[in-house]
Amino acid sequence: MFKTLISAAKAMLSVVALLLAFTLNASAQDRSANAAQRMTDNMKAELSLTDAQYAKVLDINKDFTAKSAEARKASTDKAAVGKSVVSLNEEREKQLKAVLTEEQYKNYLLKKDEKKKMARQRFDGQAKPMRTAQPVELRKE
Repeated sequence: MFKTLISAAKAMLSVVALLLAFTLNASAQDRSANAAQRMTDNMKAELSLTDAQYAKVLDINKDFTAKSAEARKASTDKAAVGKSVVSLNEEREKQLKAVLTEEQYKNYLLKKDEKKKMARQRFDGQAKPMRTAQPVELRKE
């Protein structure tokens, strides 16, 4: 009876572990899909995408966010992950250029540069300047 109880407990723990693994994986996929949706919604508003373009851009963004998440999960080496994401982004840029009109793509690049500058300004604003040692003047009394 004791062996049956232990076997049942092990089976139950295995089921719980599998459910947890599936839940975590689904949650990561949901976050990736949500990020792609937000990116595409922003692009639709900024670039006046048609419905056909929206569907294609959404697919491109879903693929990019999913592969980026996989790259981040696959390695803890920040440099390797960075190179991988840069490569994925270059591929995404090529795909977007094929879907967007010339005018839309130019606007996309302009918006992208503006966002980079704003992010850099926010980052620079948070960074505190290093304090340099100031010479101490001795008082003469």
